Parts: sequence; C-alpha cells; structure tokens
Amino acid sequence: MLPRRSRSRMKSRTGLELSPVVRLWILRLLVPLNGHVKFITRHGFQDDSLAFALGVGAQIGADEDDFEVHAARSELHECLRLAEKSSLTARVPGQLFDNIARLGELVGLTEVDRTLLAFAVMLHNELLLDDTSEYLGQLTSTKVTHVLAVILDLPQVSIHAALEGRGMLTRSGLLMLERSGTSSLRCKLNLLSDRFADHVSSSSADPIDLLRDTVLPSLPGHLALADFEHLADSLEVLRPYLRSVLETGKVGVNVLLHGSPGTGKNQFAKALSAELGSALYEVSGEDTDGDPVSGEQRLRAYRAAQSVLSRSHALILFDEVEDVFEASGREQMFGPPSTAKGRKAWVNRALENNPVPAFWLTNSIANIDPAYLRRFDMIVELPVPPRQQRAKIALEACDGLIDARGLSRIADCESLAPAVVARAASVVRCVAGDLTRSKPTDILQRLIDRTLQASGHPGLASAMAQSLP
Repeated sequence: MLPRRSRSRMKSRTGLELSPVVRLWILRLLVPLNGHVKFITRHGFQDDSLAFALGVGAQIGADEDDFEVHAARSELHECLRLAEKSSLTARVPGQLFDNIARLGELVGLTEVDRTLLAFAVMLHNELLLDDTSEYLGQLTSTKVTHVLAVILDLPQVSIHAALEGRGMLTRSGLLMLERSGTSSLRCKLNLLSDRFADHVSSSSADPIDLLRDTVLPSLPGHLALADFEHLADSLEVLRPYLRSVLETGKVGVNVLLHGSPGTGKNQFAKALSAELGSALYEVSGEDTDGDPVSGEQRLRAYRAAQSVLSRSHALILFDEVEDVFEASGREQMFGPPSTAKGRKAWVNRALENNPVPAFWLTNSIANIDPAYLRRFDMIVELPVPPRQQRAKIALEACDGLIDARGLSRIADCESLAPAVVARAASVVRCVAGDLTRSKPTDILQRLIDRTLQASGHPGLASAMAQSLP
C-alpha cells in the first residue's frame, strides 16, 4: 500500500487517464468480480494511482486511522453505475477496432471473437487494466470464461465456444486460452506473439503486416529455376501442379523439400514461387530481438498466416521443420508429451485442409512419422547438384573472382553446396579492392576450403587429388 498523497501530487505522479471502455472493464473487475476485496484495505487503497484514475479520490488524502472502507466501496459502486449508464459509448480505440475488423473479415471472426481479441490486446497494453486483473488471483480456465463474461457483458456459453479448440480464434492462432494450470488473466489469454498487441494497436497496415514479427515476406532469391536443371523430373510435375492449385484454390496442398544443408531448398522454393508469379511468405525462426522461436510459436504463426492469406495468391514457406516434427516413437509429435496426441491430430488436419499451399523444408526426413509423410502431395529431395550444374552455379556466383583452374576445382568437389560458394563469393567481393598480397581466386578457394574442413569434408585440393587415377 502506498503512503497517502495529496490529490495534486498524485495527479502529477501518474498522469494516467482511462478511456471509457478501460474504466468500465476495471470497475467490473473491482465490483461484481470482487476485486475490491484486495483493492480496498482497512488502511487505504492498495493502489493510489488506480484510485485516482477512477476518480474515487475522496479517501486518498485521508489518514490511515480516518480511512472509511464503506465510503470507498460506495464510491466504487457509484462509479460503476455511471460507467454502466454510458456503456454504449465505451468503445475500443479506433485503430485497434479497424485492424481487428480487417483481421476478422479475412479470418472469419465473429463479433464475440473480435471483442475477446480486442480485450486481450488491451489487457496486454493497458497497465492499470492488467494490474487490476491481478486482484482476481490465479484463475482456472473455467474461471476465466466466467470472468470474461462479466467484464465484457457476454453470455458465458459464447465465451466458452469462442475459446475452445474448434473456435476460429484458436484455429487461427491469434488468441489461445492457456488451459494448463492456473495463472493470472493476462497469462491465460495467450496472444500470437509478444509484439502482436503493439502492432495491432499502433499501426494501420495490411493484416499480414500485423504478423510481421512471426511471418515475413520472403526476400528475393539469387537463383532461378534454370539453376535446378538436375531437378527436371520433379519440376515437370511440381510446376504445373502448383500453377493449377493457385488458379483453382485447391486446399490441403503441401510439398516437402529435403536435402543436406546448403543444397538450395530455400532458393528452390523462392525460384519456383517467382516463376509462378506468387508471393512467398516465410514463418520466422526468430523474433524481432533475434532470439529463436519455439516450434509451438512457429506453428501458431503458420496457422495465423494460413488464415490471413487464405484469399491471396500466395505460398508459405516453413523452414527447419525439425523443431516441429520430433522423433520419439510412433506417437511422437512436437511440444510437451501431455499434448502430443492432440497436436498430432491437428497437424494431420493442417496437412489436409490448409487453404494456402505450403513448402515444408527439412535437412532429413529420417525422423518424420510416416503418417505425416503420406499426407504430402510431393516429396522432393535436393541433392548436391551434378558437376556441370555446380560449375554453372559457381560461375554465376563467382564471376570475375575466380580463374578457370579454380572454377574447375570447385566444380569437382561433390560435397560442396551452392550456398557455401555464394557466401564465400560475397565475402571476397567486399574485400577484393583492398587485397594486396593475394588474388581473389586464392582467397575464395581458401574460404571454401576452411568451410569444407570445418564440416568434416576434405578441402578442394584433397577432393581433386582423390579423384585422380
């Protein structure tokens, strides 16, 4: 409990003004939901800032011995009565309302869904609203639906239906009710990401841009389909199939690309998307701070992208699916073991009903359950390109940096992935003008050698020597 302050000093300290809708929600938390039991003590208000923001100021300047609990409660009841009287004018902020309306139209959210999403966003953004909800203590999932029904003045059965697993909020990944254990109201209402509440409240943008910390437009690739001539057999089917799918809107289309790191899986997906004239969006593997994102969060982002892009001429790329498809027996799935079976069923449905065609990329399919593999339309392996193709890719990546002998050495190395060559070439281009002792071709081969050796492969010179008779 804070010490008593004069009203003028309190106003200067807080500077907080509540919007009508936040004020109404706070008062419902305090009065009908009995948050006042902790907010009003025998010696004063637990949070003077909240008391001042609500306008229950008659007791703020009182000494502890003169504080009247009954008078303070009466003030709260009167504030609630006035707030309820003008509740029809209590609206969420316009920017938040507009963004959720656009999301709702694309995803198919009901009015109850939109109201719940708006409340969850404001609960994460409004400090006093979050602080007041803490007075309710630790909540079970059942208690959460009751609390939300009171705060939002909606039937509890509607709240329950909106937050269940089959509800669109959960299916889209935008908002999920944390069902395990007990926790605060804010922790129970799990938004798509930590930054989603900020994005949807502060910026006017296309709905997909509101997911920008979890789903990003793919950057253009540096290879074309002509660089994948060694996949001509797969392209003969895959290219016309995806073109037909994009034109007809067929659902449940998924392509699994697998191969050793650096063989060009990502570049292949980008080149194919460009060939088809389709936008490509990637499910991010890290957040805006550069920290890795869990498989659980990435799947939620994928679900949100599927919902938001369902009417777009787009493709989705989900790279490094190893953190989603883990292997530990026939029932293996991602996430905690207690939820494995339910999530396995969801993945099966996701591979059968996704409206946006998706590329799933992995280094190895050895640990993926055959039950999932059977649900992919096509499974394409990307090996290291053959020598002729390696020479072509190396020449394009290293043009002007390497002589004919060096190019031949690179093309002869069967363990050399195109990505290694491209990365080494980008380094040499940056320093080529400052080289005084070595030639660019020597530096390039030296960089490639070290990467190969660090990966457990012989260097260029060793690889060439082993190929001699």
